[in-house]
Amino acid sequence: MYLTASIFAIEMLWLIIGDKCYYFNRVNTRYTIGKYHDRIYIIGPSSGMSYGFTYIVNGKEYTTSSSGDFSHIVGLPIIIKYSMVDPGRGEPIEVVVPSWVLSPPKDGWKEYPPDINWEGAVLDTLYMQKLREEIN
Repeated sequence: MYLTASIFAIEMLWLIIGDKCYYFNRVNTRYTIGKYHDRIYIIGPSSGMSYGFTYIVNGKEYTTSSSGDFSHIVGLPIIIKYSMVDPGRGEPIEVVVPSWVLSPPKDGWKEYPPDINWEGAVLDTLYMQKLREEIN
């Protein structure tokens, strides 16, 4: 009984600390672009509905879920925070990506993209040229 409780406590501690200190530490955290995909129904002790997001890291597609309702951004690209250690560990961040950002850098962003002006992204050059013409 005590051994089971101890093992459970250690596992919970690893989940909490492991995410922050290992999977999503400064070195392993990356950001990419993802899209709201569909609702995912989770079956289990705390069954319920979550919302699915797809994103691609190094050519492989992943799906992550969130308990928040993102139905108002269906089809819009948003930021997904993921771990380089386990790219399937993604967390959607409700920041809609501007239409002129076509795709993220190959290895994702090391910093939060809006803070670095989307540096390294593939941009829509025709849109950017048109924008410059309108400004001038």
